[in-house]
Amino acid sequence: MRSFLFIFFFFFFASISNTSVVADESLDTPCIIFDRFHMYVINNIPAEIKLHAYSKDDDLGYHILPYYAFYDWSFCFGPKTLFSGQLWWGSKYIALNLVDNHVHKMCDRQMFGVRHCYWLVRPEGFYIGVKNNTWPDASWVFQTPWP
Repeated sequence: MRSFLFIFFFFFFASISNTSVVADESLDTPCIIFDRFHMYVINNIPAEIKLHAYSKDDDLGYHILPYYAFYDWSFCFGPKTLFSGQLWWGSKYIALNLVDNHVHKMCDRQMFGVRHCYWLVRPEGFYIGVKNNTWPDASWVFQTPWP
C-alpha cells in the first residue's frame, strides 16, 4: 500500500511542477493527471504578424505568421499553467496571456480527449474559439482589442 501511495504522489507532484510542451509537432507526451490542450494562434490579418509565445519554463520562440497561417503547440494544463504571448502587427504591439485559467474555462468544453483552443488574430482584436470556424461565426468570443 505504501508503494502505491508513493507512486501516486510522485506522479501527482511531478505533473504539477512540470508543464509538458510539444510545439508544432504531435501530441506524443502523455498527460498523467491533467488535461491535454492543443493551442492555435491564427493570423486573420491580411499582413504578417510576429508572435513570441513562452511560459516560465518553455520559450516557444518567435514566429512570423503570414495571412491565414497559424502556430500551434500542446501541453498538459495544470493549476499553475500560464503561457504568455507578445504579438506585433506593423507598429502595433500587445502582450497578453494566451493560456491561463480564463482561457482554460473558455476552452474546456470537451469531456474526453485533447481540448483544442484557438486564438484568432484580426485587425480589430483577438478572439477565442473552441472550434476553428470560418470567420465570421458567432462561436468566436471577442477578448481584447489591439492597443
